[in-house]
Amino acid sequence: MTLAENSRIDLMISLGVQRSDGMVQVPDVLQRTEAVARKMILDSGLKVSGIEYFYTQNTPAGMVMDMSPKPGTALSQDSGVSLKVATLERPETPATIPAESPSPNVQVTMPGMAGKIPSEGQKTVKPVEVTSAQDETAAEVSVPGLSQGQPSEQEPAGEKKTAKIRYQVPPLVKPMQLKIEMIDGSGTRVILDRPVNGGEYISLNESYVQQGVVTIFLGGEFVWQDKYR
Repeated sequence: MTLAENSRIDLMISLGVQRSDGMVQVPDVLQRTEAVARKMILDSGLKVSGIEYFYTQNTPAGMVMDMSPKPGTALSQDSGVSLKVATLERPETPATIPAESPSPNVQVTMPGMAGKIPSEGQKTVKPVEVTSAQDETAAEVSVPGLSQGQPSEQEPAGEKKTAKIRYQVPPLVKPMQLKIEMIDGSGTRVILDRPVNGGEYISLNESYVQQGVVTIFLGGEFVWQDKYR
């Protein structure tokens, strides 16, 4: 945007995470990168108490898949928050598949399950950690002859999923119009369009098919965009 010289510019400055009686709300760092998540937690007055790296091909490497306690939980200052972060590095002790195994392409990646191979005739499932709405239907079933990306009988194309949308309105001098849009395989729709107050916490669960993109506008200006698989 181009303005004339000496034009007035209004700034919106965050007051930080809300505190009540010495308690701090755990920020929502799900689907953030590890570096961003660490900074958000430290900036809120909490600390990162531990990080677990979980091997998966369904979540981008370095993205936070789960956290404990959950977002919005009230904790005393300097309390710890643990994170579970996706990685593409395989476990150090992968399962060994016998030559006579009927399913030679099976890989067992669940922690603590290395070396345990399903018996003959048993359906082989690759475990996936479900930590957010877009992962709830992402569990992969290893079936011979089924190429990657092809929908199985358990996951028909066009199956509805649920996007968990969480947004903390920043401090405002006066109420502003908040608009949230969803774009998915069925088209574009507005799922929220109303005035909001500063500090208000928005929590929505919205169904979508195939892939979903949620865009948030505050006062007519773009604020945030999340993608759901």
